Amino acid sequence: MCTVIGFPLGANIQETKVFKTENAIKNGAAEVDTVINIGAEIRSVVDAAE
Repeated sequence: MCTVIGFPLGANIQETKVFKTENAIKNGAAEVDTVINIGAEIRSVVDAAE
């Protein structure tokens, strides 16, 4: 069984994604796909370039 964490926008905080991942594994998930927060990712890259 596979599940997705953070669907559809990936806007959950990291602690929420960790909790949901641990819960999914405990409930039988063998694969976990995670949606990243693209806005936060882009922001960190832009900040690094300034």
